[in-house]
Amino acid sequence: MTSVIRALEELSELGGVVGPRGVEILRRSIGAVYAELDDQVGQDDFRELKDAVLVLAKAQQQTELKLDQLAEAQKRTEIKVEALAEAQRKTEARLDALTEKVKALAEAQRKTEEEIRLLTRAVVQLQKDVGGLAQNAGFLLEDRAYVSLPFLLEHRFGLRVTSPLRRTFLDVGGDRYEINIWGEAEKSDGTSVRIVGEAKAQLASKHLTGFERVLRKIRSAFREEPFLVFVVSQAEPEHARDAEARGVHLIYSYELEDARDQRLISELKKAVSGTAP
Repeated sequence: MTSVIRALEELSELGGVVGPRGVEILRRSIGAVYAELDDQVGQDDFRELKDAVLVLAKAQQQTELKLDQLAEAQKRTEIKVEALAEAQRKTEARLDALTEKVKALAEAQRKTEEEIRLLTRAVVQLQKDVGGLAQNAGFLLEDRAYVSLPFLLEHRFGLRVTSPLRRTFLDVGGDRYEINIWGEAEKSDGTSVRIVGEAKAQLASKHLTGFERVLRKIRSAFREEPFLVFVVSQAEPEHARDAEARGVHLIYSYELEDARDQRLISELKKAVSGTAP
């Protein structure tokens, strides 16, 4: 009995390990065991029991230590999970902001494409308008040339126009070609020539190249020697030299005005001389 009491007293030393409640539980357990084993368990057996209890107490201490470590690890894990959740929330917020920016860019792109489409349509219409103006200017030049060119050709080049100058279309080789200025004339020696020409507001080398290409196509449509003429409002020096090199005679629009005035003066003089006594 004394050994049991001493063992129970020694258990109080384990209070710092298993806690007061653990010591109390062990005491009751050992007391119960002693009550059953009284007079049956010897001194050695009791010592073994005490040792076993100490082993159990240490195992309990290690278990509780591991539980504390697990609790600490769980706490750190929860902190990391919360940090990850916060990072996820920030990432989602950035993605939402990026999505809004992409939507705004897409809308801006749509508006830009619409503006480009409208601008393209306006440019196309402007090109048509400019082309129409250029064509109208060409028609006006042609109309003036039909009236004034005969007088100018005769006094400058010695060519007497024998048929009215006009615009015509020639069908050659299955294709149709438009000729702005077309007519017949005679040199001073009676040789017939074919007047072939165009009217352009502003001369460019591409016009001369195209004219030569058409001339080659229609050459079989007439037998006479061609007299090539371009009536223009303006021609840069290099284009004027290009025309001369190709054998094309340039007539400027202001010369048509001068020729018209000279023709009127000449006709007036003839009329006056015809009525003089």
